[in-house]
Amino acid sequence: MDAKLAKLIEILRDEGQISPAELARRLDVSVRTVRTYVSRANDLLARTDAQGGDGARPMVASRPEGGPSSSRGRIEMRSSSVYRLEGVDPSRIDELLGRSGSEGSHAGEAVPTTSEQRVAYLMNDLLYRTGWITIDDLAQILYVSRVTVSDELKEVERRLARFDLVLERRPRYGIRVTGPELKRRLCLAAVAASGHSAASDASLASSEVVTVIDECVREATRRNNFQVNALAHQNLIVHIAVAVARIREGCYVPMPEEQLDRIRSTHEFSVARDVAALVEARFGVALPEEEVAYIAIHLAGRQRLYFSADAPENDLVISDEVWDVVARMIEHVWTVFRFDFRDDLELRMNLAQHVTPLAVRLRFHMRMDNPLLSDIKNRYPLAWTMAVEASAVLADAYDARLSDEEIGYVALAFELALERQKGGPSRKNILIVCASGAGSARLLENRYRREFGAYLDRIETCDVGGVDAVDLTDIDYVFTTVPLAHPLPVPVREVGFFLDEGDLHLVREALEVSPRPQGVESYFDERLFFSHLVAQDKKEAIDRLCALVAERREVPEGFARLVWEREDAAPTAFGNNVSMPHPARPCTPDTFVAVAILDSPVLWAPEVWVQAIFLVSISTSAEKNLQGFYDRISRLLLSKEDIQTLISQRDFTTLLELVNR
Repeated sequence: MDAKLAKLIEILRDEGQISPAELARRLDVSVRTVRTYVSRANDLLARTDAQGGDGARPMVASRPEGGPSSSRGRIEMRSSSVYRLEGVDPSRIDELLGRSGSEGSHAGEAVPTTSEQRVAYLMNDLLYRTGWITIDDLAQILYVSRVTVSDELKEVERRLARFDLVLERRPRYGIRVTGPELKRRLCLAAVAASGHSAASDASLASSEVVTVIDECVREATRRNNFQVNALAHQNLIVHIAVAVARIREGCYVPMPEEQLDRIRSTHEFSVARDVAALVEARFGVALPEEEVAYIAIHLAGRQRLYFSADAPENDLVISDEVWDVVARMIEHVWTVFRFDFRDDLELRMNLAQHVTPLAVRLRFHMRMDNPLLSDIKNRYPLAWTMAVEASAVLADAYDARLSDEEIGYVALAFELALERQKGGPSRKNILIVCASGAGSARLLENRYRREFGAYLDRIETCDVGGVDAVDLTDIDYVFTTVPLAHPLPVPVREVGFFLDEGDLHLVREALEVSPRPQGVESYFDERLFFSHLVAQDKKEAIDRLCALVAERREVPEGFARLVWEREDAAPTAFGNNVSMPHPARPCTPDTFVAVAILDSPVLWAPEVWVQAIFLVSISTSAEKNLQGFYDRISRLLLSKEDIQTLISQRDFTTLLELVNR
């Protein structure tokens, strides 16, 4: 029995009578939900009464011989607007409540009370059900109206469509789910993993079933010295639980013989066979070779969560296909971001070892959770942006769009590569300005090289009169022994000629910290800020924005086509009401960002709406400050607060303030 239903009956037994409002308060539900529970309680009392309780005696209280006929036990609403428990022997209520904890029938389960719970329940029920059921029957099971069930089924259909499943309708028969058995199981596993799966006889709610399967998997992998990380282990348990339930219903997953032959020869298949043997012994169900093969596929799709140069080289066999995909991912990041990881062998190995099992998951539409996803997005925005771009290559190679969870794991590899590029303190180019001639300048250069050599790349010197003639494009800091007549576009520090302890500390502190990227706001042009762009859909939004940019900026003739080439590879939406479309390759003389705020959001990708568009075009020439640019814009695009501020303010000055925050 549902705990709240039991509590309702217990309160009425103890209180005698109670108002609907007080009952709602004590149950922590609405008054309307109280009426639903009262209806369910009366149904339960009527069934138990008809069966004579547990078979020993009726629930109805005994009456004196010749007395008036007593009504059946039920909860009644009195004229004083209070509920009372009428015609029920209190001892029978005690027996009913005592048995409620051990009941496992459908009638004794918790009935969903929220929309999300009802949708999960309907998904679970319809996916396990092999026959038809009417909407009226579902409404009766859920204690809601037919209209409510019909509304919830719209969301059910939408979620089923993600797995290529269809909610079939037939007059006088009702509804049922149709589609491939494998897709049905994947959908069931997703429902179970969501945490909203409602209990039913065939569902995964039984902790005993999960515990037994867990023991079987652990025993088989231990025997075979086969390592599976915690997330993949949990996914495998869910898969096997679904498989056992479906096999009991006579539903099996077919597999082409040639594919089965390939899987039979793998190490994963031998481990899967041991898992299947233990499951068969514990549950009394026979798992055919095709089912064993799908267990092997889950084992082959295990996820590497951490990347390390110390990982065994033979841990995963890297095929030429995977090596080529990884090379294209790294080349794509270079093309889009101008970050050069092409000689980073550790990144290639990390990505290759990750893509090998990832390819299995993509081909078989397997789901992988990522508990680190929120932290990855917040802490590593640049790496996340790179991973989003690299995922376009994976989507093209395996004909499957990556989930955010999968992209998050790819981002970890790029973040490690970025950290390695930082290494120790980055070397700076400095200009030393002194009051006198070349001799003192050379002396200063030698002193700086001796004291700060680990931080320095190039040192230039000049006297105070020659400052204006120096090209400061690649200069990170200026250190001067005399005051300068006017400001410079790079940080300036005044120090003594002889560099005492205070000066040494000041210079070292400046060189140890990366300077704040200068000039990032120069990539934004007020002429390319469109505060009210009207578009009915994604296509109109991109086409109109590209046309507006072409009117105000020098772009090649095929600019819009290049933007669509990249967009067709994989959507560029970030999931934060924002997208960052861009050409498939650098094509403009300068780097710039065009920003458009739509009057109304448009659907950019399945379930992803966008209202702020950042159209980024990278220069064909090398630029020094792109890392600072991407780091700033990535943080902005991933900040819900900043994007909401921009959408509400719709002001170019606000945009620059957010970029420079």
